[in-house]
Amino acid sequence: MAVKALIKRHFRKELHHDAHYHNAELRALATVQPGYISGQTMVDMNNSDEMIIISTWESKDDWDNWHNSTVRKDYYKKLRFLLESEEEISFYSVGARR
Repeated sequence: MAVKALIKRHFRKELHHDAHYHNAELRALATVQPGYISGQTMVDMNNSDEMIIISTWESKDDWDNWHNSTVRKDYYKKLRFLLESEEEISFYSVGARR
């Protein structure tokens, strides 16, 4: 069953312009990972420092493999200094859950 990961990121005001670049770079790295289906980035219309990234994966295991990979962890270190706080991640199943 496909899984959607919703990632909420709050960027520091003085650095949010760099956020688009780093989000795009991290997503580009994700697109070549096994199980990756698609991704989308949305910016809060009332607060451009807040973004939600929605990525779709074939399974939660595929997401976990990506999330725990050295590639993601190393890139997240670059992204982390732009954030006000740790990213918040939630998971949703696509379709009815049995």
